Amino acid sequence: MYDQTKVFIGGSRRVLPLNKDVKSRISNIVDRGLTIIVGAANAADKAVQQYLNELGYRHVIVFCTDGNSRNNVGNSFSAGSP
Repeated sequence: MYDQTKVFIGGSRRVLPLNKDVKSRISNIVDRGLTIIVGAANAADKAVQQYLNELGYRHVIVFCTDGNSRNNVGNSFSAGSP
């Protein structure tokens, strides 16, 4: 069932790779059908995007501040400030 609740996931540019606890938490969010908003930076943001893409999860919005995503692994909807 699709839920209207949204979760933002963002992280450091120094955190790699995602550990099993982080992946487990993300999987719980996916299991609940929540929309996930994730940043577009390298490192943690990109790793989260890659994990969501591996899971085949499509309720993802990539947020970027300048309107152009540096990273958008699953070609998710991009949103940001113009």
